[in-house]
Amino acid sequence: MLLGNRILVVDDSRLMLEVLGRVLAPHCAMMLLASSYRDALRELSENPDIGVVICDVDLTDGNGFQLLELLVCESKPMPKFLMFTAHWSEEERERALSLGARAYLRKPVSLREIRSALVMPDSPRPRNPRHCTLANAWIVDPERRERLVCLGIHDISATGALLDSTGPLPVGTKLEFEIVYSEHEEVRAKGTVVRVQEPSWGYVGGVGIAFRSFGEGTKELLTDYVSQALKRSTELTGRSNELILDNLGRVLRIKDPQDVVIRIPVIPGCNDSIENIRESAMFVAELGFTQIELMPYHEFGVSKYRQYGMVYQLDESTRAAEGDLQDLRRLVESFGLQEVTGRM
Repeated sequence: MLLGNRILVVDDSRLMLEVLGRVLAPHCAMMLLASSYRDALRELSENPDIGVVICDVDLTDGNGFQLLELLVCESKPMPKFLMFTAHWSEEERERALSLGARAYLRKPVSLREIRSALVMPDSPRPRNPRHCTLANAWIVDPERRERLVCLGIHDISATGALLDSTGPLPVGTKLEFEIVYSEHEEVRAKGTVVRVQEPSWGYVGGVGIAFRSFGEGTKELLTDYVSQALKRSTELTGRSNELILDNLGRVLRIKDPQDVVIRIPVIPGCNDSIENIRESAMFVAELGFTQIELMPYHEFGVSKYRQYGMVYQLDESTRAAEGDLQDLRRLVESFGLQEVTGRM
């Protein structure tokens, strides 16, 4: 089992329980759900072998800290404990971690955050083939209008999308989404699960969604985004990145990913944004690689450009500052990767 034998999810939101239960069910032997502090105590008493507890901080009859403190005092061994909240604070995060929680997450919780916090240190990382994440789709509670769970989008068009969720959502499930593909732009849509795609070396696993309706004025925005996202690699390099992704798949077949260093040149104005480096680090980590090197874009080509009377567009003013590179290196390390610049 990837995440644990038995997982208990505690939340007073019925929809949040349902969504997390479906998302996490394929990764454990049994899913247990509790909608209150009292129900959580009962489940823990009746199932002493629960290995993971994922708990909302604010409950109708108690709170997650009470449950965590109780488990610290009484449980041997203690289950892995995750907390999430809509009212995140650094002080409470430090309190949760000091009591033994594995993570203190901000609502809406991301599926990747849950996986990252729960994967056993000695367990191999899941390997996702070929595809990188194009955007994020948040499942929304239609009554509270709250974001619940984030799923990566591996393929998208104006009529549907392939979401990073291997098997937990059955065909026919109707959902509401907020599709976020930049800091300031998002698309609201309603969709239905129409297929479940098993992962293989040729295809990423996930669920296929057919869009039923869109928020006012957002279909055109989505169509424009799809067009731009698919053209980005070709515009920057003059060709598709399919060969690079195919080569990564070949490397994973013949090499231990822990023995491979993924090197990424940081090119100002092209791929040096925090959003892009975050997505790259997430993709590299999900494939199972553990080492990454962010390299400053060199100037070896300057003299050649001058020799042929050409203008070198990346002048000194556009080069990434060392301080910016250090920030990006710390960012990739937050995904459990070792940034190896200067260590090779």
